[in-house]
Amino acid sequence: MKSENQESFPVVFHLHNFSDSVFKTLIINYIKFLLYIVGCFLNTLLLHKGVINSVEMFTGY
Repeated sequence: MKSENQESFPVVFHLHNFSDSVFKTLIINYIKFLLYIVGCFLNTLLLHKGVINSVEMFTGY
């Protein structure tokens, strides 16, 4: 039993590390994707409102 546990433990540990790294990369990619969507959304907002805001800023100064 001891030898079986010693042999199976590194495999489980390796699988746990593998799934953990995959999970982290998935989270990082998801955050990048969300930031990209937010960036595009803000870009379109700035394109639509940018002209009015820039005119207000220039006339304000």
